Amino acid sequence: MKATIATGDKKVSFDASRAKPTIQPGEVLVKVRASPINPSDLLNINGGFPTTKFPVIPGRDYAGEVVEPTSSAWHGKHVYGTSGPDLSITRDGTHAEYVVIPEDALAEAPTNMELSQASMVGTPWTTAWLTLQRAGAKAGDTVLVTGAGGGVGSAVVQLAKSKLWRCRVLTAGRGSKYDVDVTAHPDLSTAKELTDGKGPDVVVDTTGDLNLAAAGLKVLSKHGRLSIITTGASRGSTETTVTVDFKDLYRLEHSIVGCNSFEHSMQEMASFLTKLKEGFESGELPAPDVSRFENIGIEGVADAYRDMGSGSKKHYLVVLD
Repeated sequence: MKATIATGDKKVSFDASRAKPTIQPGEVLVKVRASPINPSDLLNINGGFPTTKFPVIPGRDYAGEVVEPTSSAWHGKHVYGTSGPDLSITRDGTHAEYVVIPEDALAEAPTNMELSQASMVGTPWTTAWLTLQRAGAKAGDTVLVTGAGGGVGSAVVQLAKSKLWRCRVLTAGRGSKYDVDVTAHPDLSTAKELTDGKGPDVVVDTTGDLNLAAAGLKVLSKHGRLSIITTGASRGSTETTVTVDFKDLYRLEHSIVGCNSFEHSMQEMASFLTKLKEGFESGELPAPDVSRFENIGIEGVADAYRDMGSGSKKHYLVVLD
């Protein structure tokens, strides 16, 4: 089969004759139809995850069709998924014609989406789910999302205000189209004004901007929770330290939670995706916008990684026949 191979030296190469993988009991073989290249995929091939076993086929997210074994109840079904701590880390990932997935880690793809759209749900939407779940967001909470225009940020916005969570959402980003313009108000003080001085119950920071995260902590309501997904390491930042006022932390009973989707199994991710499927099919959640992505074949993946590694802002989607 055709595949992309990450060798551990910050490079990937195209392999036109990789052996087709064989399945073990409890596994299925998925014919990959589409797989995006995420920022975390780039971080992975650059050695950003200490448990990655090179050489490995990279790629976390996918959508495709179960082709083996024919005896499986999943045979012929369209599925979508994302990694836990193993797919593209300790076992081959999705930037190939086929990928092996544990049968209990499968989720049926939304029927109202093209597989190219379904493939883009995995990392951003399951991460969004984690940010709200770990922050204990509940119906009626006000959730402030920094980086609301980004992939994960926009997913958090849609998920939080849907019937799945029923939260009030405030968006934060650069410009007047957001509820909180972080250029004009980097201290996020507008969030206090928009909540009659109370502050949001939950702040989800998706930017990795440590100054924004610190500001988010300061504007939280009593019993508020700050949920973070990154320190910006995937964009080259090396700073990881924020000063926290412990007096405020204990007096206001604030909480800070980290959210790392690599620490959650494919099976858990599949459970999130199954719930998300209902939201997509009901129209509560919007399908991913494929127009933002440049479609490439397996042969072009190595070039796409090099382009992203040079700082390009392009988004790539690997599409297979």
